[in-house]
Amino acid sequence: MTTRPLVGLRPAVWVAPGDDPFAAQLRLAREAERRGFDGVFFGDRMLASVGEGDRAIYSATHTDLMVTLTAMAARTERVRLGSLVMVAPFRHPVPLAKATASLDLLSHGRLILGVGLGWNAAEFAALGLSPKQRAGRTEETVDLLRRLWTGERVTFHGKYFDIEDVAIAPTPRPPGPPLWLGSFLPARPELDTIPAKLDRVLARVGRMADGWVPVVYSQLVKRSVTPQVLAGAWQRVKEHAATAGRPGRVALVFSHWFHVIENAADEQAARDALDTYFNGTFEQARETYLIGSPDEIAAKVTAMLSAVHDDVAWMIFSTIRADRRQLDLLGDKVLPLLGLSR
Repeated sequence: MTTRPLVGLRPAVWVAPGDDPFAAQLRLAREAERRGFDGVFFGDRMLASVGEGDRAIYSATHTDLMVTLTAMAARTERVRLGSLVMVAPFRHPVPLAKATASLDLLSHGRLILGVGLGWNAAEFAALGLSPKQRAGRTEETVDLLRRLWTGERVTFHGKYFDIEDVAIAPTPRPPGPPLWLGSFLPARPELDTIPAKLDRVLARVGRMADGWVPVVYSQLVKRSVTPQVLAGAWQRVKEHAATAGRPGRVALVFSHWFHVIENAADEQAARDALDTYFNGTFEQARETYLIGSPDEIAAKVTAMLSAVHDDVAWMIFSTIRADRRQLDLLGDKVLPLLGLSR
């Protein structure tokens, strides 16, 4: 890689009866900082479980995103802290601007705000929202966040939000946290071309985002995307950014789930964790995520990024099972094979 990417950890600490999830989260965040990681990221799950009919999509959840990032900010000093990703349509932009500005100040400018549109109808229904509004609400939210973070008075009359002469204080460190957009594209490994409907997603990223976090695997077809599909989608993002007068303004963020296996206990731990949300076989999980020996994981990452490696700004690894051993194996065994020793 011509420019060494930054490395982040996303610890998946699922809530279990009798556990203190914050203890594990904060321990991993502090350890990641001690080991020299550049960032720690956390996801956004609202309901205890989500399903469609009799099929469970996930039956594992974790603590609130903003509360968790705030606790991490108070317990760390150097690492960047980010949402990966926050479901933007679930929040009103004015209180969200206030909360994120405060968190940015608490962390001394270390916040990265990654947002996404959301995907599950049950979560939208719980909040009285329509999934059909998610793209429009997200675009208006991103626009309003950037304007409100300036501290200037904002008047905005959009399709979903209507505010008159509103300002927030205090404001984040200028120009405010980087805003990343996540997308499920290109998580369809069979794509040879990008349909117009999906290209509109990439146009939004090119027009609005500081970073793009694509989903590079598909739980539906149970495999990772090919380098060609990822490269094609990334090329379209860059073209859209240039059209919007923002050439070179969008960073590519590679984010994937991992689990290093060196013995039978490691494999069993992976199987147990996957049972909470993956509805396929263990071999299918290995095709979908980064599961295997350090050499196997490094080879898969290298292959996936072969067509875009010079453009990757961040590499973020999400734990299938959040424990110290997996952090050690990632830092000691996998990252050195990728030239990313910490």
